[in-house]
Amino acid sequence: MEYRYYYTMEYLPTRYEASKSEWNNRHAVWNFKDGVCSSSVLNDLVEIINHIVSGRKSDYVICFIPASTSSKTTNRFSSVARRLTERTGVQSTLSAITRTSDSEAGHIAGKSNNPTADFCYNSSLFRGKKVILVDDVITRGRTFVQTADKLIANGASSVEGMFVAKTVNPDWNSMVA
Repeated sequence: MEYRYYYTMEYLPTRYEASKSEWNNRHAVWNFKDGVCSSSVLNDLVEIINHIVSGRKSDYVICFIPASTSSKTTNRFSSVARRLTERTGVQSTLSAITRTSDSEAGHIAGKSNNPTADFCYNSSLFRGKKVILVDDVITRGRTFVQTADKLIANGASSVEGMFVAKTVNPDWNSMVA
């Protein structure tokens, strides 16, 4: 199944030289990962949510793809979840998707074939709802798609993704023939 997703900026990996604006994007992503969501990022996320829901707030719920540990998930998303709900009127929850155990971050340990294998889903929080699934960065989209598939299988009526940034990789462009 294909899912629609939105992002607020592009993220250039640190192995590449970056312009000043690319460095600013990196810092915005790193701050978000550390639980600090800038006003400009929050405003962009609010704008995306308002576009998605088109006034039908009660049809939607905002859920979050868990970070590598429960403490990182709480630190990263609790404030932004509260602020998104305050600014959009759309319910948000950190409890819809949780991890059964903490792990090392994928960018450190390497992504597994199934990065969602230890996710648990509390379907009572999203059953029959349209889910706006939030995470920090989308690269290839594997975690997003696998999580969205599980949300649908567990009763969500639809899923759209919302990310702070999308990874861009100059090597991918040069490999296209």
